[in-house]
Amino acid sequence: MSPLLVENAKVLERPGLHLASPLWTNNNCESLNHCLKQALSWGSLKLVELVQKLHSIIKTQHREVQRAICGVGEFVLVDEYPRFGVPKDVWYSYTGKQQKRHMKKFAFTTKERLVRSTNSEKVVVEPKHKGKKQGQRKRKICNRTLSVSKRRQLNRL
Repeated sequence: MSPLLVENAKVLERPGLHLASPLWTNNNCESLNHCLKQALSWGSLKLVELVQKLHSIIKTQHREVQRAICGVGEFVLVDEYPRFGVPKDVWYSYTGKQQKRHMKKFAFTTKERLVRSTNSEKVVVEPKHKGKKQGQRKRKICNRTLSVSKRRQLNRL
């Protein structure tokens, strides 16, 4: 999702300093940290109160995602996910179960990873196991394999 803002970011200039100060940060961790601090009024809370506050923040974020899916609110779906967009009247006609199912599909969608050939002629979807058998893993060099008899001897000790 991306905010509906005019041309990414408008920057205000401080008078006299000639420095640009961004109105927000693009760093997700910093942005979420700022949201938490604002919700807590820049103070500390007891653990139970903190958990309740976090729960309410997450519920608010889920509501914002739902609004973006049905095209209402200040957020919109990115061009990569237009298939999840639902008209507003259709969304509100869904039952709670149908809305949850649609949200779950949206949340657990994986992006297809494409691999380009060395001469850039072909593009294919990257295999999940990257050429290995499923369940196969690389053994570290320092790990020795033991024969059955040596394994029995170790188990006796």
